[in-house]
Amino acid sequence: AVVIGVDWGRTNDYTVFAVVSSAGELLELDRFRGIEYALQRARLEALYERHGRPVIIAEANSMGGPVIEQLARDGLKVKPVLTTNASKTEAIEALAGAGELGETRLPNDPA
Repeated sequence: AVVIGVDWGRTNDYTVFAVVSSAGELLELDRFRGIEYALQRARLEALYERHGRPVIIAEANSMGGPVIEQLARDGLKVKPVLTTNASKTEAIEALAGAGELGETRLPNDPA
């Protein structure tokens, strides 16, 4: 099974789409900034189709809510997730721990 994780950004922050397998392997990463939301949705929809229409877990904070609503209207399987600084820190620590245990594999990519 595959899942797509989404962290939205617009001008100062990056938007990141991460396709991850159930084995913890990062299959594809799309990272960019300065792109309007309609184009971001189009890029996500292409990724979604390319990987067999998996569930999308998307950050629902601020601008994420309206973008997620549009994705759902377009028929994509999307689950909103509200994040906080604490929950992001917890997720990063869990990812680091999984990497140290060999439970996840990330490419050697400076981004």
